[in-house]
Amino acid sequence: MNKGHIFKMDTSIQAPTQIVFDADDYLTRHFTGPLAETNTVLMRFHASLYQQIRPTSLLEFGGGPTIYAIISTVQSVESIHFVDYSPSCRAALQKWKTNSPGAFDWKPYIRYSLEAETGTSPTDDDVLRREALLRERIHTISSCDAWAQEPLQGKSFAPYDAIASNFCLEGITNDKAKWLWLNENITRGFEKGTYYIITCLWGVTSYVHDGTTHSSLRLEPEDLESLYSRLNYKLLRLEKAQLRSDYGYLMACGQKL
Repeated sequence: MNKGHIFKMDTSIQAPTQIVFDADDYLTRHFTGPLAETNTVLMRFHASLYQQIRPTSLLEFGGGPTIYAIISTVQSVESIHFVDYSPSCRAALQKWKTNSPGAFDWKPYIRYSLEAETGTSPTDDDVLRREALLRERIHTISSCDAWAQEPLQGKSFAPYDAIASNFCLEGITNDKAKWLWLNENITRGFEKGTYYIITCLWGVTSYVHDGTTHSSLRLEPEDLESLYSRLNYKLLRLEKAQLRSDYGYLMACGQKL
């Protein structure tokens, strides 16, 4: 395994008090009701991306209680290790994986992702087959901490063909140097050829959680370009989705050189 580092591990960096999301509240606020462009644009990106790259194992880092970003991964991925800091988020995902009563219904998102992949309307059976396959491919749900020297908390199944970080690291620091360090920390030791997928907020400096405004790191396309270069990844894709005049997404993928 390649042990080369771009950034020297800085043990003086102290983790801030982290926000622990309540899964039910988060899902209700952002994923209940008709599918919105804020979600469909992401599913289109993932559907297209996982037809371009063909990893067979994936580390989904900080995925929250959601599965929209991994629905299309199973076009090639056979094994998904899903990690999140929040116990509530992990419990919500475990409830969905085991099809337990009260689990969130992701079928509308699965249906949309399948349509984005094929360009045709999926049948109900198609949706159920993808749902079952995705449940099967998520082999482990465990905790993580991007600030820790062992972000996977001692539970790694490396090597992974790909790691994805969706709306995660820019929300836990507003300091660009620390954001760079966090990206290095969670990708440390990955082998040549590994893919690193990032989706993040574009041009946003804050977000609201439980009625409280929290600061986040404002990112621009050139920040991701610089990050992939400094991590020694070849940038394969960088897309922008302008959702409002002051708000959008950046969606990117790079491959370790």
